[in-house]
Amino acid sequence: MKRQEIPEWHGITEYRTPVFEQYEFDFKMHENAEPFDPKSRRGIDVASLNYAREIVGDPNNDKWLERRKLSDAFKMGIEFAKRHLNGG
Repeated sequence: MKRQEIPEWHGITEYRTPVFEQYEFDFKMHENAEPFDPKSRRGIDVASLNYAREIVGDPNNDKWLERRKLSDAFKMGIEFAKRHLNGG
């Protein structure tokens, strides 16, 4: 994921704010799979897990709680958009 470079943060944290306009969501369970429909519940779940995996930087289950929190936050953003930004 492309992230903004903020020199003052170098060495303080590994997190860099994502450049949302340039991010491409991944709707596949694995590399050779067919992508899920982005508007389906499964598509949202898969995209959120892939996004969280990128942010946490750990594809294994070592940091599953961090990935779960990020995944839930992503899905809450989708729910907010459905209710308040897209006419309910």
